[in-house]
Amino acid sequence: MKATFLSSLFALLLHLLLATAAGAAAPDTVGAVHPFDTIGSDAERLWNDGVGIFTAPARWSTTSWGIVGGVVAADLLVMAQDDELRQYALDARGSDGDRIEWIANGAGNGVWAGATIGVVYLTGLIADLPWLRRGALTVLSTLVRAALVSTTLKLLAGRARPWHGLGPWEYRGPGNDDAFFSLPSGHSTVAFAVAASLAREIDHPVATAGLYSAATVVGLSRMYADKHWASDVLLGAAIGTGMAWWLDAARDANDDRTGSLMLLPGAGSLMLVWRF
Repeated sequence: MKATFLSSLFALLLHLLLATAAGAAAPDTVGAVHPFDTIGSDAERLWNDGVGIFTAPARWSTTSWGIVGGVVAADLLVMAQDDELRQYALDARGSDGDRIEWIANGAGNGVWAGATIGVVYLTGLIADLPWLRRGALTVLSTLVRAALVSTTLKLLAGRARPWHGLGPWEYRGPGNDDAFFSLPSGHSTVAFAVAASLAREIDHPVATAGLYSAATVVGLSRMYADKHWASDVLLGAAIGTGMAWWLDAARDANDDRTGSLMLLPGAGSLMLVWRF
């Protein structure tokens, strides 16, 4: 709990520093003069994003369905190796791994992630920084979509968690027993949704590598803790990443993207710049 609180506080302080550095950004008069209208509009967007996710497959292209089919096929192949991969993870246990798993568990917690993003959003609203508010809203929208899909699949599949001792092919179908909420990994979904969304916003190879590496550690930690099979982690990662890419493509198609957050080299440093 202490680690997740500190990580959230660090994230907030980082964004506040970035906000100060980006003081040249144009003020958001709508957010400044009518903050409740802005919050209401953004909340409506989040709601529509969440509801629309379940009707979206009807509008998918052949390419989209092909990608989904490829992910399912890859996950089935990994399922065939779940027992062996689980043993590798258990054999790697040790004191150092326990500390990493403890931190990663907090990093992939959806409640903490949502709360941190919410604080960043409010910071952007109060400080009159539209690039910060919009960026936070984009990440939160991705997280909401991915979490809804992941949770729905958990409820429907009813796959037994590894520690249950029933094996990787034990499915009970719809239910609400946490012992049968293995597929997909919710922590992996959250970690990759946030990582992929931020990576596409920042659009720099260093940031992308760092974000995806951190998300991968979260996924592996779920296997280490014996909470998920490898195939659970893979599917969660695919859902989180896919939602970020899909939302980004949808914004481009609708010409709804007013700018992007770029990480650019400066004189002996790196600068974050919002480009319109």
